[in-house]
Amino acid sequence: MAANDAMMDLLRVLKDKGSITQEEYELLSGAAKADDETNSAGQGEIKAAAATLPRIETRGKLELATPDGEFSWRLGGRIHMDAAFMNNDTGFDASGAKSDPTLTSGTEFRRTRLDLTMTLWRVWQAKIQYDFTGAAAAGFRDVYVRYLFKGAQPGHLTVGNFKEPFSLDELISSNDDTFNEHSIATNTFSLSRQIGLQYSTWGHDLWTGTVGVFGEDPVASANHPGAGNDAEGYSVVGRLTLSPFHTADRVAHLGLAGSWRTPDQGDSGITFGPRPEINQADILVTTGAIPGIEGYTRLGLELAGVYGPVHGQAEYYNVDVNRGDELALGAAGMFEDLNFDGYYLQGGWIITGESRPYKFESGTFENPKPRSIVGNGGWGAWEAVARYSHVDLQDDDLGICMLATAANTCGEQTNLSGGVNWYPTPNFKFTAQYVQVLDIDGGRYDGAEPGIFQLHTQANW
Repeated sequence: MAANDAMMDLLRVLKDKGSITQEEYELLSGAAKADDETNSAGQGEIKAAAATLPRIETRGKLELATPDGEFSWRLGGRIHMDAAFMNNDTGFDASGAKSDPTLTSGTEFRRTRLDLTMTLWRVWQAKIQYDFTGAAAAGFRDVYVRYLFKGAQPGHLTVGNFKEPFSLDELISSNDDTFNEHSIATNTFSLSRQIGLQYSTWGHDLWTGTVGVFGEDPVASANHPGAGNDAEGYSVVGRLTLSPFHTADRVAHLGLAGSWRTPDQGDSGITFGPRPEINQADILVTTGAIPGIEGYTRLGLELAGVYGPVHGQAEYYNVDVNRGDELALGAAGMFEDLNFDGYYLQGGWIITGESRPYKFESGTFENPKPRSIVGNGGWGAWEAVARYSHVDLQDDDLGICMLATAANTCGEQTNLSGGVNWYPTPNFKFTAQYVQVLDIDGGRYDGAEPGIFQLHTQANW
């Protein structure tokens, strides 16, 4: 348009100076106007064609979407690699003999996953995620279909295989965990993914609520059609969170979760026992298989917050195990009801000044987003972290180790962990963390205090 305006001005100057005749002026100006109309029509056609092309996003993720947002397909993935170095320490079993945890150093691919998430007609979603990590750990992770409610009361209804709504530590994505592994308390009492049906909603920029009914995960139980006559276990789980405020650098979070679960009728017993916050390490305290369980309840309390570059998080878990009287009583207290509990407190300081983001609708947190990018003149984000955790697998009422034998490993365990996390970009993470077992009280490794150093490398998109 600007070029044709300049051409018309030039033609008028030439006509006024007598360089061209009136007839020549009219002929040339007519041609210029026709050319302008042709260009305008062509630009309109180009814009109309561009409006129908799919939108492709490659900045930190790979997503293909229609221009109106009605349909989208996102390809995601993660690579987590660990190297652990163990420092063993001798404990003593129930007979008084020395017993070493025999933790061994080594490397592993912790997670290697690919996933595809689809949004169709804005309100339908489907996701399929597969982990390729070795024969033992490989398998489906998140696999579900979801309907999104967009009305006055937002929410979503989900059916498939996904995490139960129990434990803030568990629900935070493994990409966004402050530590390489969950606390020993979380590892003991959370169940992670199960096949189920769940409804989630939120309101007033203040609260979220989730309730679900779950069976078992796709591969953990042999009780599937054609594999036995016993009924599959199930659980009813609910979680409520409150967040009075959640800005970019100020967050307050409170949470309450509860669950009732009945075991698979074919199970010989339910076991509670964590790895010591490093996946490559052996389990140091565990109840062993507890027989005669009719069901058990779990209670979880959550507290978390962010104040500028400082963040903190704590949870308490309590489990009541209800055992029926259909089993003949053996030794004193052998088949009585049991109670176990555990907790952790953790915090971090992002040295470079970023804040830990909060996801209100799910009541969870994400990794800090570095203000400067390594490779683009920056240093990334640096974070110092610490955690104290404890789990008690000796019933207080009984005052004894469940089914205590020289081979049993129940008892209490207390850990202290610390480390440094580096985020060179939003999609890469490197950590160096140390876990010190402060005390094991009771069980096979009574008195042992091993230490574990771990390096972690992560990429996700």
